[in-house]
Amino acid sequence: MNPIAVAVIAKNAEWSYLHSLHNLKAAFPEGEAVISTSAKWSYHYAKDILQAPFPLGEKAIAKDVGYYKLYKSLFPKPAFFTY
Repeated sequence: MNPIAVAVIAKNAEWSYLHSLHNLKAAFPEGEAVISTSAKWSYHYAKDILQAPFPLGEKAIAKDVGYYKLYKSLFPKPAFFTY
């Protein structure tokens, strides 16, 4: 993929998640920093892409009661939850 397109996608959490899900069908390290700023996209990235805890996004998830409960039900012993 064009490096400019990757750079643009990597600046938006939703686009990064969707690129990872539909195009790469794998993790998208370039977009993880922006994904981690959103509880919603961090949760979905962990559940759908990584199928494992996403420590970088856990701080955002911890601030959202709904996603926190969903995340804890998927990953009962997450990497963190000291926030």
